[in-house]
Amino acid sequence: MERKPYDFVVVGGGAVGLSTALELSKEYRGAVLEKESEIATHQTGHNSGVIHSGINYPAGSDKARLCVEGRTLLLEYLEQKGIPYKVSGKVMVAKTEEESERLNSYYQQGLQNGISEQELKIIDGDQLREIEPHSQGFAALWVGTTGVVDYSQVARFYALDFQQNGGKILSGTKLVGIKQQDNLTYLETTTGTYRTRLLINCGGLYADMIALMAGIIPSIRIIPVRGEFYSLTDVSSYLVNNSINPLPIPNLPFVDIHLTRTIDDQVKVGPNAVLAFAKEGYGKRDINPREMLLYTLLLIPTFYRMCWRYWRVGRDEFIRSFSKKIFTQSVQKLVPEIEEKDLEYYGAGVRAQAVSSDGSLVNDFVFEWSKDGKSLHVLNAPSPAATASLAIGRYIAQRARSALE
Repeated sequence: MERKPYDFVVVGGGAVGLSTALELSKEYRGAVLEKESEIATHQTGHNSGVIHSGINYPAGSDKARLCVEGRTLLLEYLEQKGIPYKVSGKVMVAKTEEESERLNSYYQQGLQNGISEQELKIIDGDQLREIEPHSQGFAALWVGTTGVVDYSQVARFYALDFQQNGGKILSGTKLVGIKQQDNLTYLETTTGTYRTRLLINCGGLYADMIALMAGIIPSIRIIPVRGEFYSLTDVSSYLVNNSINPLPIPNLPFVDIHLTRTIDDQVKVGPNAVLAFAKEGYGKRDINPREMLLYTLLLIPTFYRMCWRYWRVGRDEFIRSFSKKIFTQSVQKLVPEIEEKDLEYYGAGVRAQAVSSDGSLVNDFVFEWSKDGKSLHVLNAPSPAATASLAIGRYIAQRARSALE
C-alpha cells in the first residue's frame, strides 16, 4: 500500500480515463488503474479512428458541445506532439429522395454545433461523384471538418504526459473491491490496495459494475455491443477516397455501416452492431456465462424492454453478422461497385452501450457523482468520446476540483 493516499485515482486506461488523469495531474497527485498489461486496448484501440465533426449530435447536448470543443483541443494537441492525422472530410449520403429531405436538418444541426458554412455543403449526386467517384446517392452532405487519427497513439501520448507530471499508471491491476474508511476510498486490486481522496470511474464496458462496487445504483446499465469491421483489399481500396457515411439511423445512437480511409491508408468498412455475449466479446464465440447472467438478471426488466423495443434491429444485425453477402449488400448501398471478394475481415470492437430503465438506448454522455462526493462515474462515453477526450477530461477535472479542495 502506498504510504500517502493519492488525490485521485482513475479506473480505466482508455482515452477518456487518461485525458482526465492528465488534466488533473497538472495540480494533483494521481494514478490510473488499468487491468490490462497495456493501455487503450479496448474501445480506444478498436474504433475506426475518426476525428468527429460533431454534426451527428443534437445541438445543446453534451456530445455536441464536448465533441466540438474536444476536436479543437485534439487538433492542437496533435500538432504540438507531432502525431500524424488527416482532415479530409466526409460525405453523408442520402440514398433516396426521401432521405435527401433529412439533409437540411443535419446541415442546420451542423451550423448550430459550430461547423462553418465553408465546411458544410449540401451537394447533389453529380457533386457527390466529384468527391467520391464510386459512391452513389440522390444527394449528400459534405462535412469538411471530419478527419482520421490513430487513437491508440494519442492515448500513449496522454499516458506519457501524465507520467511526466508525476502520475503513475498501474497496468495489470484489476479492481476487485471498494471500501470507504477514514474519509478515504480504498481500492482493492489484484496488485494491492490503493487509497485515494477521489475515485473517477472511466471503466467503459465495466463502468456500471464499478459503480455498483462503489455503492452507487447507476441510472443506466451497460450492454456490450460488438461492432465488426471488414477492410477493402489493396486492389479495391481505390473505390474510397476519404469517408463515406449513410445518414444516421433515426432513434439509434450510432451510425450504420460506413467506409473510412484510415490514417495508415486502409479502408475500414463497418461497424455493424451485434449484442455480445460477454463484456469483452470480440468474437462470435466469446461467451462469458457469469457476465451474461449478471447483465440479464441485474437488468431485468431493462434488458427485456430493450429487446422488445429493438428486436427487429437486433435480428437484422445478427443475420448480417453471420452473412458476408448481406454485409456486402449494405456496403453496396453506398458504393455499388464493391463486391463480396473485395472485403477482408478486419476485426471487431465492443461498444459499451448504455441502456436506460425503460429499455431505450442512451444517446448522450452520462456522468454521475456519488452522494458523498467521493467518486465520479463516467457511465456513458461512446463515440465521439475519443475525439472529445481532452474536453471531457477538462469537464471532469473542473467538477473534481471542488471535491479535492
